[in-house]
Amino acid sequence: MRKAISLFAAFMAATALLAGSEEMVKAMAIYYPHWHAYPRGEQWFGKGWTEWEFVKTQTPRYPGHPVPIKPLMGYYDESKPENVEKEIDLAADAGLDIFLFDWYCYDGEVIMQEVLDNAFLKAPNRDRMKFALMWCYHDRRNRFRAIIDDPGAELIARAGTPDEFRKCFDIVLEKYLWRPEYWRKDGHPFFSIFNAQDFVAKMGGPEKVKELLDEADAKAVAKGLPTLHWNAMQVRPALVPTFKAAGFSSCSAYNITCHDLPDYKTRFNKGQQLFEYSEVADIHRTFWKSFDNCELMFLPTVTRGWDCSGRCRNDEPFPWRAHFYPYVGIVRNNTPELFQSLLADAKKRAESDPAKPGVVVINAWNEYTEGCWLVPDENIGDASLRAIRSVFR
Repeated sequence: MRKAISLFAAFMAATALLAGSEEMVKAMAIYYPHWHAYPRGEQWFGKGWTEWEFVKTQTPRYPGHPVPIKPLMGYYDESKPENVEKEIDLAADAGLDIFLFDWYCYDGEVIMQEVLDNAFLKAPNRDRMKFALMWCYHDRRNRFRAIIDDPGAELIARAGTPDEFRKCFDIVLEKYLWRPEYWRKDGHPFFSIFNAQDFVAKMGGPEKVKELLDEADAKAVAKGLPTLHWNAMQVRPALVPTFKAAGFSSCSAYNITCHDLPDYKTRFNKGQQLFEYSEVADIHRTFWKSFDNCELMFLPTVTRGWDCSGRCRNDEPFPWRAHFYPYVGIVRNNTPELFQSLLADAKKRAESDPAKPGVVVINAWNEYTEGCWLVPDENIGDASLRAIRSVFR
């Protein structure tokens, strides 16, 4: 009898542990799918072009600038399943749970999707991670190595009408939401819209957007799926009531950088265009706090770094003579130790938040040309992944 009771107690303890693991805060890394040749990119920039060209040829802008970046995997084609298989193992071993793919759809035309369709969803180990989509609601402009004060040619325009939203959502519904790998937040498929403020404005305001999202939810239910968890990305506190009225379920920031420092523009205009990661980390914490008692669930974001100089012309001297993306401030000394500390604080916030966000957003897995990556490189090895593992596992 005593042995049976002991076995039952052990079983109940194990069950409680497994149940608790479902409530553990998850780590979700943004995935930027621009490291392979794709038809539109070749149309715009030439046969075989990828953004690796800017990574390979990036020049130092200040003493000790750790560029060019050299991933330990090499300058790999992430549209091949064998390469994404390696990424999945690296990410899952480090405690990352979800890839949030930047997803580009323009009036029903999807671009740069080869990584997701041909690699992630065909990788033999894809069951080790979940994925979700963030619709990148912005024009695609040629700001790659552009002249500093040239806005760049418009390559492809974003959706501007409800019908264009419907076309894009129908693709998401048919191809992705039903998949077992698609991440569900509290049982609801997670779908994020970047630049949500412009989306609401373009679609006719909160009431019209609420109608659109309700219509999309109804389509999902008709297919046997739950309603969606709609995430508004790149949000500031003052806009939260608008997104609440529009039917969004949560809000977050794509990144938090030196731009969010209160004296950023003043310092930039004085030529002080290098910023310390330590002060940007403090701004993260201030930013999170600004969402205390928020009307919407808030998902805290941790930004790994910020350095867009790889997208700048190599013949343009630094400090920059004007402020025009990608000619913006550079964050330096983003050490693994500071990153780990920031991750730990983000996780604590998510754990203590009564709204139970349950996830921390990390920018980014592989946005090399904005200075945000977790993939091991020749400079610091796998230190970024070890920082994540120490916090989330």
